[in-house]
Amino acid sequence: MSPTAAPSPSRHRHEIPVILVLSLAAVVVSMMQTLVVPVLGLIGTSLGSSTAQISWVTTATLLSAAVFTPLLGRLGDQHGKKPTRTARSPRTSPHPHLHTPTG
Repeated sequence: MSPTAAPSPSRHRHEIPVILVLSLAAVVVSMMQTLVVPVLGLIGTSLGSSTAQISWVTTATLLSAAVFTPLLGRLGDQHGKKPTRTARSPRTSPHPHLHTPTG
């Protein structure tokens, strides 16, 4: 058996920023998953629905993220990041023409 070599100090210094960035990304993703929670009361009031019915909005948000995150990751691996980002952006970001008054 050969003794295990200790990691070099320079490698350890590079691991800390990576861990911090990944931790920040995990926090941001978890916050984005629950972004709809503060407006659940407004959605319920405007639709005249009960709390139990409106709780499905959160469930649908989490379920769609669980399905589309790996799917979009796979598409990004196959076709590249830019085409995937361009293809999904009209569906997920507000479009300027949706806010223009009509009539």
